[in-house]
Amino acid sequence: MTQSKLISIVTMWSKINELSRQSLSQMQIALTLGISRDTVRRYQRMSEKEFEGLISSEVLRRKRLMAGMRFHTR
Repeated sequence: MTQSKLISIVTMWSKINELSRQSLSQMQIALTLGISRDTVRRYQRMSEKEFEGLISSEVLRRKRLMAGMRFHTR
């Protein structure tokens, strides 16, 4: 996952939570952000700690992929 993809995920999670605090429905949030209602629901159900775990696992996965690519290009 690229740096910009991680930033995009963090931004999306923040926007979903912000709109949820404004009492928008899942459908309204989905339409506003141009994403599926399932994505809204999944992000709404994640605690901040769970979200941090998701980001951490993606960063670790990226590091492993990069290490593998270096090994194969030698």
